[in-house]
Amino acid sequence: MFGILRCPECNALQGCDLGFKTSSCRSCGKRVDLSNTSLTGPFKDQNEMRSCLWDMKSGKMTEEEVRLKEEILELAVKTRRGPMNRKQREELVLKLIEDGMDTEEKLSSSIREKDIEKEELLSVIGSLRKKELIYSPRYKVFKII
Repeated sequence: MFGILRCPECNALQGCDLGFKTSSCRSCGKRVDLSNTSLTGPFKDQNEMRSCLWDMKSGKMTEEEVRLKEEILELAVKTRRGPMNRKQREELVLKLIEDGMDTEEKLSSSIREKDIEKEELLSVIGSLRKKELIYSPRYKVFKII
């Protein structure tokens, strides 16, 4: 009988023979006690185990794993300052103005949800005005040219 384990030290996935009490990690060399480790399996033969291991390593994930990965990535973007580059910020501001968020106040409240500071918004607006992509018909009101 065979199984798949994840090394508790380096998180590497690898196959193992369940006929033994321990297995050595092929990545870091740590000795892993199979009775204290969560295993995927058991598998009847090595081919079945290899097929499952290949699927796990190649990124084929269950729906739950995909959802969890997306949540982690979303959280990472929210916690990281400045997740968008300058061009992406300009495109976002243009889209918001196009969608009716044409005052500085409306833009500021919409941008705050994207973790962009007001100073950065004003800088982007200034850049768009210099490039003659937007203009200001009234104080703190913007239109696309």
